Amino acid sequence: MDPQPGLPDTPGGALEALLDSLDSWTALVDGAGTIRVVNPGWTAYEGGNPFVAGLRPGDDYGAAVRTVTASADGNLSIVALGLLAVLKGKVPRLRLEFPLKGETTQWFGVLAVRSGGLVAFHHTDLTERMEVMKRLRKAETLFKATTEHALDLISVLDTDGKVVFTSHSHSRVLGYSEPEWRALRLEELIHPGDAAGYLKHIRDAFKSGLSPFFEYRILHRNGTWSIFEGRAAVVETASASRETVLLISRDVTSRKQAELERASMEVQLRQAQKLEAVGLLAAGIAHEINTPTQYISDNVRFLEEAFNSLAEILREHGGLLEEATKDAALTARAAGIRELIQREDLDYLLGEVPRALQQSMEGLTRVASIVKAMKIFSHPGVEGRVAVDLNECVETTCIVARNEWKYVALLESDLAGDLPRITCYPGEVNQMILNLIINAAHAIEAALGGSGGKGTIRVRTFRDGDWAVLQVEDTGTGIPRHIRDQVFLPFFTTKAVGKGTGQGLAIVHSVAAKHGGTVTFESEEGKGTTFTVRLPLSAKD
Repeated sequence: MDPQPGLPDTPGGALEALLDSLDSWTALVDGAGTIRVVNPGWTAYEGGNPFVAGLRPGDDYGAAVRTVTASADGNLSIVALGLLAVLKGKVPRLRLEFPLKGETTQWFGVLAVRSGGLVAFHHTDLTERMEVMKRLRKAETLFKATTEHALDLISVLDTDGKVVFTSHSHSRVLGYSEPEWRALRLEELIHPGDAAGYLKHIRDAFKSGLSPFFEYRILHRNGTWSIFEGRAAVVETASASRETVLLISRDVTSRKQAELERASMEVQLRQAQKLEAVGLLAAGIAHEINTPTQYISDNVRFLEEAFNSLAEILREHGGLLEEATKDAALTARAAGIRELIQREDLDYLLGEVPRALQQSMEGLTRVASIVKAMKIFSHPGVEGRVAVDLNECVETTCIVARNEWKYVALLESDLAGDLPRITCYPGEVNQMILNLIINAAHAIEAALGGSGGKGTIRVRTFRDGDWAVLQVEDTGTGIPRHIRDQVFLPFFTTKAVGKGTGQGLAIVHSVAAKHGGTVTFESEEGKGTTFTVRLPLSAKD
């Protein structure tokens, strides 16, 4: 930089060196408004900034600025007035930014600083910076709109796994109000069983840059656990020493429930197919058993009647023997017959044979009732809804399930005689009753703990308006409070491996719902549970 007249004297040309080093277009102006010195950037400037263009040392900077105050561009007028205020000593320091409109808009910045009798004017081109800021504002607006309206959960975490940002969707999806959500910490709402895996995936993201998809549960405001599928990715910040993780999670609770329901339906379908096969087999076996049972019953009945007749004849013979002892010729023969009667214990036979025949008839009647129950329970060939007697369904199912409960419980029934027939799928209703009775038996067995005693299962039916009501009560263990909201979920079971599939009560709920009915329960731990099924008397598709 060449020496310029009026330049303040500084040791070793320090001022010249300072001005040369500046990236701005800089000029020093004295109290009279005259430009005393400019730096090389100012001299080389060929743009349209009216506060720099064409002005050289010795020019009247104040006059040039006053000319701009009359500009039609309001922004330039305001800047000019501000610079004049600094020149006049009214303002010691002023920083302004302003646009210059043309074919394209340029942005400039000016810093005016009064020091002693001089004013330094530093002009800079801010166009690139303003474009960057404009893009940043657009990005911020887009990010804000994305996070405010996103259906997914968007959160940002630091290297310690601490959440530093959550999107508005968190409160919306999880049911919390905005004030409630602001008072909560996401980390505290994650299911305890998922917390360790959640943090591991966040750390994995910091190591590899991207985590695999993972699932975790968050506590919903209604007290249930919502299931989310998330993926974490590293995001570099302006500071090279700090990184954050962007976690985007989607609510998959409904999908998971649908998968469970589908799996449950598949199990139920397989169960139904098995039941259909067993039903057909049971009907066939019942038919095969029924025929021989019938003629055995007829023969035993014939033997009973025949023996009664023979017994009457033998009694008459006894009287004849008494008469024969009075005749000397028949005395020896009568004595031999009496000896034979004593040796064969005829009195015992006359007493025990009728009892044996009666017990045989009772056993055959029992077999016949079991066969009948198997035929009714199986309902072979019935595919649609039919009108059935719910009481008969209960009675036959209790017979079929007898082997499940007879060792651990006494079964009491109180079936309403005035209960109308209901329109239903009989095979499914039988399955529902069977599952309730087996569930009651297992609950009692668990409560007894191998003590050898017996509990009680009470089965009731009654009418309540347009509904048929079935209740199955047991004196079992009762249902713990913390699992009561899960008992109807598919595959949920508290029984030992091999003892239960977790489908029994799920099928009960499914069958009741399919018929337009409901199933509820009341339970007291240590005392037992009562399940209540309400089915409409007429079909409700």
